[in-house]
Amino acid sequence: MGKIFLYEDNYGWKEFDLSDTEELKKRNITIGNNVTIGNDVRIDDHVRVGNNVRIADDVIIGFLTAIGHDVRIGNHVRVGRRVKIGTNVTIGDDVMIYDGAEIENGVAIENGVAIGFCVKIGNNAKIGHDVRIENGAKIGYCAKIMDRVEIGHGAEIGNGAEIRYRVVIGHSAVIEDNTKVKSMIFSGSKDVLFYWGDDRIDIGYISKSIQKWVDAADDLWHEEGYSDEQIAEYRQYISMIAQFHKSQMKREGAET
Repeated sequence: MGKIFLYEDNYGWKEFDLSDTEELKKRNITIGNNVTIGNDVRIDDHVRVGNNVRIADDVIIGFLTAIGHDVRIGNHVRVGRRVKIGTNVTIGDDVMIYDGAEIENGVAIENGVAIGFCVKIGNNAKIGHDVRIENGAKIGYCAKIMDRVEIGHGAEIGNGAEIRYRVVIGHSAVIEDNTKVKSMIFSGSKDVLFYWGDDRIDIGYISKSIQKWVDAADDLWHEEGYSDEQIAEYRQYISMIAQFHKSQMKREGAET
């Protein structure tokens, strides 16, 4: 049997044999059958680990977390407190899962992903590498989130939806079931902003080229009922889109 680090009051993390069932029982930690645990793994109190689980090196599993059967966890992963991980889940290297997140059965998470507080990821969803999912977001079952996507806090991604490479989904945005998104969507504090991958941004009922939005005077915004704070907010969105669009044009030009 291997080694494991458990927390001890007035001492901190202390190494024990994984076979030391008495120490595990004292902390209400349950380790299933046929579990493999790598080097420098820290498991907090009241954790449950199912059968046939593989945990690689330098992993921390937080208080009251539950891990189902047939789960694979990569190197340098941090799992917060009260996290629920279903069965047959695969988690890559350098993944951060914050407190209260729920990851259902069959989910695949690639390297470098950050999953915020209380995020919910549905059955069989696929999360690409270097994705950022902010607090309270919900990912539907069988959704596919491609590499380097950013999903804002409270956003909802529908069942079977597909979010393409490097797309940014704004906070509280709602993507319907089976939708394929290759754009940026920001719900904003007033009107929803859409960028569909072309040289155009739609804000509310107004559609303009990216440069015209960049050049738009504050008076135009004020006429539409935007406060100074909201103008600053939407200018940030537009600036982000302008930079992204420019990089995409360079990329497409290099490929031709």
